[in-house]
Amino acid sequence: MADYEAYSLPEIDFTELRQRGYDYSYDSLERAVSRDTIVASIVQAKIKHAKNKLTIVFCPTVKNADYVVSEYRACGVSSAYIASTLSSTENNRRLDDFRAGKIEVLVNVEMATEGFDLPSLECVQMLRPTSSLALYKQMVGRALRPKQNNE
Repeated sequence: MADYEAYSLPEIDFTELRQRGYDYSYDSLERAVSRDTIVASIVQAKIKHAKNKLTIVFCPTVKNADYVVSEYRACGVSSAYIASTLSSTENNRRLDDFRAGKIEVLVNVEMATEGFDLPSLECVQMLRPTSSLALYKQMVGRALRPKQNNE
């Protein structure tokens, strides 16, 4: 496992989240993480703690992802989102740009959990609360894999 630093943002109000099946409902997730203060906090945390590091952000909905991307871009950080609502060609283009370092922040909606491998990934931002331990481990694990030289 890779060394890591973890930071927490206290602004998400978990009392707003409603359970649906094994996890929270998408509409309650969307409302809970869409507040301006939350998005501003993750953008500022990234700039402060992970400047110029390849970062993936987990978002619950495309609406959230689009908003996060616009806030990163407003701060001069290259970003894009991937989601099943985009064509596979467009998602692959954005992934290739991310892998090549043309995009610093990749915001994703249910796309980069299982089977997603990017050894150069350095930062994960969780803007997608979950009550599923398995899903949480999948998301956090994107950046906790040892690097090629076992760093």
